[in-house]
Parts: sequence; structure tokens; C-alpha cells
Amino acid sequence: MRLFLYTIILVNIFSWFTGYVNDEISIISVPSFVVLAVNCFGFGVLLLHGIWVKDISKVFFYFTLCCMAFIPSIVGSDYKFVASLKLLKFWIYTGLLFLLFRYLAKYLSKKSYKEIQNWIFALFRFIGFLSVLSIFMGIAWNKNGTGFNGAFGHPQAFSLYCGIWAVFEQIRLYKILNEGRSDIKISVFFSILSVVFTLMTESRTAIGALAVVSMLMFWLYLKHMKGINKFQAVSYMALAVVLAFPFAGSILDSLFLKRNDVTIAQGLVDSRGTLVLASLINFVDKPTAGIGFQVSNGKYGSQPMEVAYQFNLPISAPIEKGMFYSGMLEEVGLIGSLVFIMFLIYIAKKLPLTDGLWLFVLVYWLIVNFGESIMFSIGGMGFLLWMTLAYVVMGRTFNVRQ
Repeated sequence: MRLFLYTIILVNIFSWFTGYVNDEISIISVPSFVVLAVNCFGFGVLLLHGIWVKDISKVFFYFTLCCMAFIPSIVGSDYKFVASLKLLKFWIYTGLLFLLFRYLAKYLSKKSYKEIQNWIFALFRFIGFLSVLSIFMGIAWNKNGTGFNGAFGHPQAFSLYCGIWAVFEQIRLYKILNEGRSDIKISVFFSILSVVFTLMTESRTAIGALAVVSMLMFWLYLKHMKGINKFQAVSYMALAVVLAFPFAGSILDSLFLKRNDVTIAQGLVDSRGTLVLASLINFVDKPTAGIGFQVSNGKYGSQPMEVAYQFNLPISAPIEKGMFYSGMLEEVGLIGSLVFIMFLIYIAKKLPLTDGLWLFVLVYWLIVNFGESIMFSIGGMGFLLWMTLAYVVMGRTFNVRQ
């Protein structure tokens, strides 16, 4: 079953990871139809197993109800077929992650589950290692010449990856500090590296989200965790600040003061304001059920949705929304939005602050979606979002069982 997990994660990651790699690199990408086949097969097997043994997790059940609440948005949509396929894909891909991690958390031994945890961290660090190599290969700043894109082809995507990597590394570091383990130096190194990489991307969204989450975790760790070496914790935090400072000076100056003579507030309005306003106007037009799951009608300044067909089937329909929350109201209306918010609250309640600070994985993604719109998008960074959420939520099942 562990091999099954590794296969699904790697197939999905390389389907979007290679899409971000610079065009000068010759690398074999996993075709989208292979990803679809693997995910549908895995989803079907796990769902049938759960039905057979009468053991469907509550998280997956409530997630399914949440997806059913999005169906009214499709009924009145001008893009019924596209919205239906996108919702079906969202349900299968995300449901697969919840079912898979739930199965592993419930049936694996403590040793086997620990090996999976180590493998996930190793995967984070391996992509970080590839990003270090990209510096020496001369492709780390190819997108815009300033923002660090690492092994990816775009600093914005790389920033979201580095941000959640940094959150995971900090959670592990606090756990090591609390337990007094000997592998603390390795954890400190990767914690600092992930933070520095996030700063180098110059992404205001990822840097802001990581800064808020890091400060909250540090404060709660010192306040609530018992039996810790507070002096050691503060020392490592100070070391991280000192090592990150050479990279942060000019970056913070351009991010939070001015960039090309435009203030940060004006920059946000110019880059996302039109799209956010268009989403809100579309929501006013159809407040109850919305215009359709993951579609864009091109009205009021929103980006038109270009649908690519193959064999008379839509295979690609990318959209761009200025912010997830306005886009959520636009797409699924009040009905779907309220149900989805209730689902997020249910997830949050399964991740209390006393359980290793894992709640901050959700907090990070919630903050990120004020500047991005990836929570309904299961491709690319959206898959990473739901993979990390499924991992930490279903990890509670393992802890409770132990």
C-alpha cells in the first residue's frame, strides 16, 4: 500500500512539476491521461474497499456532501459540461487523497506510518535539492530575472511550494525541540533553506502567509508546549533571522515599500482588483447558486475561459480568478460557499493547536488563497494543497488509534 501511495503522489507531481520546468530542460513528463487513469483506478479501488468493509471515513463522506452542494451551480451554468467534468475531477482527485491517507493511517503499523512521514519530508527536500542545482545550471531566475523560480519555471508556483515546505519543516523542528532529539541540526538547516527560498521568490502572497504562520507557531510553541528548552528555541529562531537577513533586505524593500514606483496596495489592486470585482458582480447576478464550478464567463472584466477540445471532449479550460474567496462566491454562490466553509471548519476542528501545530498547514493555505485561487483547482499547486491537508487531517486518525 505504501508503494501505491508513492506511485500516486509521484505521478501527479511529475504531471505538473515538469510543466513548470524551464523549456531548455529535456525531461519526460507524465501525460495527463496517465494521471487520470492512475487516479481513477486508485479512487475506485479505495472507494469499493471502503464500501465492502463498511468503513467510509467521515471526512470523505462530508467532502462528498460538499461536492454535491456545488451541483446547483452547474444546473444554471452556461458551461454545464465543462463545470460537471471539473467537479467530477475535483471529487475524484481530492477524494482519492482523503481515502488513501485514511487507509494508511488506520491500517499501517507505527513503523510503516513513520516511514511514510519520512518519505514525504524527503520528497520536499529532494525538490529543494533540485532547486539548488538550478542555480548552478543558470535557470533559477529565467522567468522574470528577479524572482527565484528554482526547479520550477515560475517563481509564483515555486513560492507556494517553498512556503508549505517551510511550514512542515518548522512543525518538525518544534517537535524535535520538544523531544530533545539529536537530528536537530538537519531540521534547522532545511527550515532555514525553505524560508530563504521563499524570500528569494519575491512572492508577496507566500512570504506574507509564511510570516504570519511562523510568528503564530513560534508564539504558541513557547506559550503552550511543556518541557521545552525555550533558550534553545529562541537561539535557533535568531540564527534563522541572521542567515536569512542578507537575502531579505532588498526583497523586503521591493515588496513592502515600493516596486517600480507602485505601492504594494496599488500593486494588489492593479494585479487582482479587476478580477475580484468581476467575480463579485457575477455573484450579485447569480447569488444563490453561482455561474458554475471552476468556470469563467468573461463578463465585467473577468478573463474569458478558453476551452480546448479533443475528440469533442473538453480537455483543458484554464481560468484565472483574483482571489479564491470572491471566486468561490462567483462560482458556487451562497449555497456552495456556506457548505464549503462548514467543511473547512470541520477539518479545522480535527486539527487542534495542541496536536503538533498541524492546524497551521490549513491556516497557511487559507491565507495564501487571499492572493491566489487554487483551492478548487486540483492541478498543480491545488494538488499539493489537498495532499498536505489530507495528510495532516488523516494523521489524526493514526494518532487517535495509537
